[in-house]
Amino acid sequence: MKPVILFVDDEPNILDGLRRFTRGQRHAWDMHFADGGAAAPETVAREPVDVVVCDMRMPGIAGADVLERISRCAGHHPLHPVGEAEPEQVYRAVGRSHRFFGKPCDPEALIAAIEAPLALIREIGSDVAERGASFLDRLQSPPAAFDALGKLLERPGAQPADVAAIVARDPSLAVRLLQLVNSAYFGRPVETCNIARALDAIGLDRLRALLVRRRLGNNGGQTGASPPQHERAWRLADRAAALAVAAGVAPADSDVVYAAALFARLGQRETPTGTFPPIAAPSAAYATTLLGLPARLTEALRRLAQIPAAEGDLDADARAVCVAALPAPRIAA
Repeated sequence: MKPVILFVDDEPNILDGLRRFTRGQRHAWDMHFADGGAAAPETVAREPVDVVVCDMRMPGIAGADVLERISRCAGHHPLHPVGEAEPEQVYRAVGRSHRFFGKPCDPEALIAAIEAPLALIREIGSDVAERGASFLDRLQSPPAAFDALGKLLERPGAQPADVAAIVARDPSLAVRLLQLVNSAYFGRPVETCNIARALDAIGLDRLRALLVRRRLGNNGGQTGASPPQHERAWRLADRAAALAVAAGVAPADSDVVYAAALFARLGQRETPTGTFPPIAAPSAAYATTLLGLPARLTEALRRLAQIPAAEGDLDADARAVCVAALPAPRIAA
């Protein structure tokens, strides 16, 4: 069955342009074009929709309202807002959407952003992205992470390096921060896997506002400190990045190594008892593609999904991460 894509815009000439640019995708997608925000929830209510591409600045029902109405009437969908918006609308779009594009939008980039995660679903199976459920809901952080971040941001003179250190220990918080800067939520996209650089682009004031508005994720009812899989993720990331730095790789390369290790189990459903999984879950590559993170990171995670984890051997897994993430063999597996 073809995936269903819904485009929403209040300008008829924009919708006509989208029809022309996406004509070549008719063999792969079923497409609907909604004239204005009011028509979008009605379309979604009639049939399941896999992807929604929505203009943000529309008269009557603004883009942020469309995203929230669609989420309420038919579960969450991969939502791609397009265009400029007032700051409050952007904040509301965070957590309801996966990518954000400025206007005018490059049609080829938009098509690629829609097709890339769909292609991964075809490759690795549809269980990573069920209809009617937001993939963002799987990105859960423990309350301790939010508490530590909130207390630090409340302090006068909070230092970005200290904030980045908290974010870098939590896979869900880290991927959400990278999502925001690799897309155009708060300005021109910055292609990076570096958490400190992403924080610098967002700024502490915006991060504080996102935290207050509860737009940085959820804790899924968890209590207490970081779960064991989060603890192991940042330990693996630290070890793999240390190996990369010791091998003399470029900083951008060690950033990819750290992110690949940190995100290796991202979005994974519970592992059945008694099984020994590969280093990375298939859902991790899907997550980074869906959220618009650099392609090199996704490729590293795809490779790691084929490599069995070494039971109890953190160094062996760290070496495997380096081999999968680095552009040339620099470290022996």
